[in-house]
Amino acid sequence: MITSLAEADMVRLTSYMTTDPLMVPKALSDVLHYFDGRSTRSALEAISAEGLDVDRAAVRRLVDFEVLIEEDSGDAGPSK
Repeated sequence: MITSLAEADMVRLTSYMTTDPLMVPKALSDVLHYFDGRSTRSALEAISAEGLDVDRAAVRRLVDFEVLIEEDSGDAGPSK
């Protein structure tokens, strides 16, 4: 995954397709490290403890763009 600052509060994430980047709030980009192999629920609880609520739709979008990898996908881990 490649990240670049797009605006003061937005980050451009590029994963599987460089021509289709995903724009996310910098606050979300800053907490992606919580998706480190623990369950999604545990990651979301840790993120919530930092004061940021991430809904399941946002997590699904991160999976769709292969920023996060589903555990049963056969890849080595939950994130790239």
